[in-house]
Amino acid sequence: GDGVLFLRVGELRSVDDLGRALEDALQLPPLDEAATPAAVRRALPPLSRAFLSLRDADALIVLDGVDALAATPAFGAALCELLETTLHVRLLLTAAAPLAYVPHLPAKLTTTALGALSAADAARLFARRVGRPLAEILPPDAPPTLESLAAEPALARLRGQPGRIVRCASAVCAEFGATAPATRGEVRALVLRELLREDGAAA
Repeated sequence: GDGVLFLRVGELRSVDDLGRALEDALQLPPLDEAATPAAVRRALPPLSRAFLSLRDADALIVLDGVDALAATPAFGAALCELLETTLHVRLLLTAAAPLAYVPHLPAKLTTTALGALSAADAARLFARRVGRPLAEILPPDAPPTLESLAAEPALARLRGQPGRIVRCASAVCAEFGATAPATRGEVRALVLRELLREDGAAA
């Protein structure tokens, strides 16, 4: 359909995975393997099927975190197929670092480097995504303010990178959610654990 389609693809390792993720996001019904000839299934892998469903769409597709996928030889070919199959689809690819290989595409390609978030914006993003009171996130002796969160050393170690901040906040939400009962110590410990885990993963 029309509009914006946002996909986090950092965990995907192949264009087949991307095809299945697109099928899910577009809510395409699965092929009836018993009723669909094998030749048709081979000719319409998940990625091609998803692209065909977008043929007349006026849409922006955001593929967030393409670092690993972009290193696969089939990724460039998949993007070419998408742009050649559709008329009004635009692509926005995000990566944590400049791509070592930039595919040749049948469209104008613009690369933009984004700077890190300021300490205040990083704190605001983290607090908004976690959805817990600041008093639960901060040490007991810290005022429950965004300024205190911005000065948190563990948050500063993420260097203002939005993707890393969002991953940490998502991990906290996955365990506690925005309203699940939890003590201040439990939330604080989990926040520190996830921030330090993310910092270590990027080391």
